[in-house]
This record gives sequence, structure tokens and C-alpha cells, in this order.
Amino acid sequence: MTDPARNPDYPPNVAVDRQTLDMAQRAGLDADLGSKVPPRYGTFTVAVMVGILIALLAALFWIIR
Repeated sequence: MTDPARNPDYPPNVAVDRQTLDMAQRAGLDADLGSKVPPRYGTFTVAVMVGILIALLAALFWIIR
């Protein structure tokens, strides 16, 4: 048996598409991902980045002196 979702001979069902869209809107899944604000960096990430920066500055200072 052929899968209707993969067979171009079967036309799309508008009622099913509308029902799927309604369900996605109620669940909050229809939002555009590009419009969402990215999360801020967490404390651990900031601490690691500061640690790496300090290590790089210390290595640079050690090479220059």
C-alpha cells in the first residue's frame, strides 16, 4: 500500500491541514523560530569564558615578558 503523505496522486486534505494548524496554535508550536529571542548566557558559561580569557591573557603576558 502506498503512503498517501508521500504519493503526489493524493491531493492534500484541507480539513486535516486546518485541524493540524489549530492544534499547533493551541499548543504554541506554530511560532516562527527565527522570531524568538535567544537565551542569555548562563552563569557557568560566563565563568568558563572569563576563565579562558584570563588564561589567554596570562599566556600572552608570559610570552611577551
